[in-house]
Amino acid sequence: MGNSCFSSSNSVPLSNSSNFKRKKSKNIPATGVILPDYSFHSAKYSEEKTRLKDWTIGRSDIIVIPSLLFLSSKVISQYILNTTAIDSLPIFQLLKDCITYHLYPIIDRNFIQENVELLNNGRTLRYRGRGYSTSILFIPKDRGFSVGRYSWLIKIEKSRVPGWMQIGVVNKERKQSFLKTIWDGNPHPFRKGEMAQRNNGNFHSGIKPEDGCLNSGSIFSGGYTTGDVISVQLDMKDGEIFWFKNGEKYGSPMIINGNELFPSISLDSPLEEVSLLALYSQNNPF
Repeated sequence: MGNSCFSSSNSVPLSNSSNFKRKKSKNIPATGVILPDYSFHSAKYSEEKTRLKDWTIGRSDIIVIPSLLFLSSKVISQYILNTTAIDSLPIFQLLKDCITYHLYPIIDRNFIQENVELLNNGRTLRYRGRGYSTSILFIPKDRGFSVGRYSWLIKIEKSRVPGWMQIGVVNKERKQSFLKTIWDGNPHPFRKGEMAQRNNGNFHSGIKPEDGCLNSGSIFSGGYTTGDVISVQLDMKDGEIFWFKNGEKYGSPMIINGNELFPSISLDSPLEEVSLLALYSQNNPF
């Protein structure tokens, strides 16, 4: 199976995104900086997208009746020709958010940290600071993944320092703390409630500080870097999470222990950048 992950805790004060002032990302590039081309060439990743989608849908013995919000947003999304058309629709914001979820994954703007830029209509995350910054993917109604299977695909546009970029999930308690980093006095900050694979091949367990920086039993040589595509498969029913690098298994499957998880990305070095290519859900998340 794998190694155990974090468990839920009630030690973190309860809060949610509605309690925080919505921050606007800084989308204006610095002088002389040329924004990269964000044409994702979907066909290049079609095989991996198909594999993820097939795994996610799979067979399920869970009967879920789609909500009216899910059905209406799904139907409307089939008629959207471009993403800019969503804002002009004469509908309430939550329905717009759900339409966006059907079309493509984006970063949750309610939890944007300082020195983080959102580009490409929210699909690309660029970091301009120093030190850790964790972001999560946007899910309508502020809900995490709790039932069934989920998968997502992330392209590493630019990776700088091996070891500090992390791709994985955070639990509800970490999200409720507004994704703040807990510094434990060591050279490496420990992020309780965050489970991820690092770009140097090490695994961040999120259980306790001494296991947070290196889990020697799960090292996967090689790591990942600029140009790689990382896939994450989350199975809430069987309690496991898997990672793939460029379609190949990356590390060992890990056991999860939590009722609600959120896809996360942690960046550390200036100008590190990642893009979200796809997100699939087996069950209605809203």
